[in-house]
Amino acid sequence: MRGSLAADSRREEIGRRMVVAAGLIPCAAGLAMLALSLWSATLGYHAGWLSLMGRHRFSAAQIAARDPGMWALWLLEFHLCGVNLAISGASIAVLAWQGLPHGPRWISAWIWVLLLWVGGNDAAALVRYRLAVGEGVPIALLPLTLGAAGLLLSGKQGYARR
Repeated sequence: MRGSLAADSRREEIGRRMVVAAGLIPCAAGLAMLALSLWSATLGYHAGWLSLMGRHRFSAAQIAARDPGMWALWLLEFHLCGVNLAISGASIAVLAWQGLPHGPRWISAWIWVLLLWVGGNDAAALVRYRLAVGEGVPIALLPLTLGAAGLLLSGKQGYARR
């Protein structure tokens, strides 16, 4: 009996760490999006736009010259996406680290919502991008899969009572 409790506890801890890692991946990606879009909009203004997908054939200068309104919208989109991705990932990581071991029942359900909503949308968008352009890797599947597996491994840990 004692070995079974230790094994369950170890499995729950591994699951929790997997969910934390699943949150840190999009957090880092969002921060990188912000940094790359800032660089491309300023220092790399005339070079090919640099994103998480690599260097593109168009530059910030080309977009701004073609349509200033499109340029403003482009920057808005990159900043909103980067910030939202970073905060969603950070929320998943913090909730998993602090809330899964002893938190209220709703924490694991909320982590599922964040994983499926944010991760599912990101994965779908990256797959659509890959199909349209032929470039890029649907990396959003990694945190989605890692987080779902971690929540399943953590089992009853997500439903602990205070």
